[in-house]
Amino acid sequence: MYKTPLYQCYGKAKLINFANWELPAWFSNAREEHVQTRTNASIFDVSHMGKIVVKGDRVGEKLDHLTPRKVSTLRLGKAAYTVFLNETGGIIDDLIAYRVAKDSFLLIVNAANRKKVVNWIRGNLPECELQDLTFDFALLAVQGPRVPEFIKLSIDLKLEKIKRFEVVELEKSFFVARTGYTGEDGFEIMCRADKAVSLWNSFIDLGVTPAGLAARDSLRIEAGYPLYGHEISENVSPLEANLEWLVDWKNNFVGREALKNRSVVKRLVGLVALEKSPIPRINYRLFGPDGEEVGCVTSGTFSPQTAKTIAMAYLSNEYKGNKVFMDIRKRRYEFGIVKIPFYKDGKFLI
Repeated sequence: MYKTPLYQCYGKAKLINFANWELPAWFSNAREEHVQTRTNASIFDVSHMGKIVVKGDRVGEKLDHLTPRKVSTLRLGKAAYTVFLNETGGIIDDLIAYRVAKDSFLLIVNAANRKKVVNWIRGNLPECELQDLTFDFALLAVQGPRVPEFIKLSIDLKLEKIKRFEVVELEKSFFVARTGYTGEDGFEIMCRADKAVSLWNSFIDLGVTPAGLAARDSLRIEAGYPLYGHEISENVSPLEANLEWLVDWKNNFVGREALKNRSVVKRLVGLVALEKSPIPRINYRLFGPDGEEVGCVTSGTFSPQTAKTIAMAYLSNEYKGNKVFMDIRKRRYEFGIVKIPFYKDGKFLI
């Protein structure tokens, strides 16, 4: 398994294999780390994420051909969430694209899809220069409502100069972006591997809580963010995954015609348990009141501050009910259907 530059900082954390990386599931307690992120500040090691730089003349316009959302319109220092689609309109990966120079984009992609994405870009844009910096750089995510004050203490950064979905290069190969995957305000910092430990320790010394993948997962579910292999895949289109807002039909992107003609037979929804329930897991089956199968779970968790069990799931578009039933451990549980997200702008919506 791969190890990140911050491996030595894990201490007694519970380690797991995630996309062939040895990473912390939690440092002390996943629920406490979740709540700390919602109420204070936490730091996550996300150095396993793919870090790809694509350069070349008019590179923005060329990347537009690979993504339904035009990235060529991004000004220097701006970022955008988007997806790569295959020829059938399925999602190859979701990513954040940062314009770090006139003819240079930094792409942060999922660890499990890094090689696939590198090959996809090289195969479609052979005239562009591509650098895979994944193993040369660390990526730290500092997330939570108190993060701005910790950032001021740890990094020489004027916060008023960086808004949501913006990125700055403070010094050579040291990028700070106001992005994240938790539903909170936060920053993601990309630095050379040899600077990672001292940067991590500077936040720990200030009292920022280290947090692992378990909290990151429960936080992103509350925020309604998709996870590749769960809510999105090459068999799922953005029209089904509540990502139709990413599609610019005027843009001539790979998969456009297939997407226009693709039948949308399911929709992504939120579920909230109407009784005490175990945590739903991926592929748990969902049923209507008459016992007919109407969908399946993609992700589930316990929301610690609301004390509710929640999930995301795909339901058939033909199903019009307002609740479903889920089979868990030989018992059927009742769940209400709600809109995603469960949490937004500091407020719980359930």
